[in-house]
Amino acid sequence: MAIISHELRTPISGIIGNLELLEHRIKDELSKSMLQNAILSAGKLKLLVDDILDFSKLDASQLKISHEKVNVAKELSPVLGIMKH
Repeated sequence: MAIISHELRTPISGIIGNLELLEHRIKDELSKSMLQNAILSAGKLKLLVDDILDFSKLDASQLKISHEKVNVAKELSPVLGIMKH
């Protein structure tokens, strides 16, 4: 599972990088908004792949858990932004 998640992460990172480069060239506000949604969605997909890797580590008893404070409102604001469109 770890190998598969790494194989998925690499192209997703490439997509995000190219979308971010394209973002600087777009002048039309509607296109820029759509592009930003694509960047956010690709980032969320990458996080999902990371979560899958964490579950595979958990299954293999190799997961290390860290305790961090989380600002829930800050974390949910990008999702709410996507849902508005």
